[in-house]
Amino acid sequence: MSSRNIKSIRFIILIIVFLNVIYFNLNAQNAIKALWVTPWDITNEEKVLQVINDAIDWGITDLLVEVRYRGDTFYTPNRIYNDFYNPEPVSYLLAENPDFDALQTFILNTRDTNIKIHAWVTVNVITTRRLETIQANHLYFTNPEWLTYNASGRRIRFEQYEGAFIDPGVPQVNEYLVNVFSDIVQNYDIDGLHLDYIRYPGSAYGHNPIAVKRFEDMLEYTDINFQQFKKLQIDEQVIMIGDSVKALRPNLIYSAAVFANIDIAINNYSQNWFEWIENGLLDYIYIMAYQTRNRDFENIVNTIPYRYRNKIIVGLRAWSDDGTYSMQSLRDKIVLTPDGYSGICFFSYGGILQRNFQSVIKGANK
Repeated sequence: MSSRNIKSIRFIILIIVFLNVIYFNLNAQNAIKALWVTPWDITNEEKVLQVINDAIDWGITDLLVEVRYRGDTFYTPNRIYNDFYNPEPVSYLLAENPDFDALQTFILNTRDTNIKIHAWVTVNVITTRRLETIQANHLYFTNPEWLTYNASGRRIRFEQYEGAFIDPGVPQVNEYLVNVFSDIVQNYDIDGLHLDYIRYPGSAYGHNPIAVKRFEDMLEYTDINFQQFKKLQIDEQVIMIGDSVKALRPNLIYSAAVFANIDIAINNYSQNWFEWIENGLLDYIYIMAYQTRNRDFENIVNTIPYRYRNKIIVGLRAWSDDGTYSMQSLRDKIVLTPDGYSGICFFSYGGILQRNFQSVIKGANK
């Protein structure tokens, strides 16, 4: 081979390497680096401004701010327009500052930044485990007939699971939720709506008498089983909410947090998020890949089909209940997240501060 040909080949290789570097740098620059912010960190303006300042410092692209915690508000219902019925009361966490609008404060103070603000809303869980935290006009008291039941016919109690759940198989439930979330989207200049707890509390639930009657009526013209019926109810929630909010704001980023293990998500919680991606029901899925051991984490992120990954944000554990989850463990998860995913998201802002993980978050680049 002549020296001219060798030089040509070397030149082509250099060009390919150069283009690959540009490609991966662009991907890194465009990757989502999101952060879940819980209600305890947004109860006044000072706290909100601190979250924003830290997000800028850490290179966060998207803030998912929990403004509906348990059927309550960190925003102002019907703030400008009242086209959608929204009777939800202010959260007990704002008892000392009930007029504070956390969502609008985030929006106003990020306008000159590149940070996107997502209204993070819980869907089917509506109470804490302490009834003294909810007001007399709360959904739990005003519509107890909407609560879910187990297969033995027992209504869910507020001290179970993460709180009491309403039943997706009750049509009025979905109408109510569509109104509440549409009200937020209509009245706030948000970039995204992020659904959480869009599921049943567990596999034993979903037997609200209204839902059971609907299922029995369906058996007259279809042969689906009850598990399939429950999946359809969660699918319907995703569709109904999405249709309404996208009609109001077509460019809205519509996403949901889900259990990362697809078998557990489907069998225990009726979340078939593979199908949600395939059918284009959401813009992004945030998988809660909170495994502490690296091997368990890799088993999740490496087995999700590649064709889904550009619609998935990998949610990483950034807290520790007992202090054993280390800074290195978090670094490992960032590095072990394979190519193809659209980004990473950290849970949570408060956990990061508690464990002094700030330097890891700031240095993260996926």
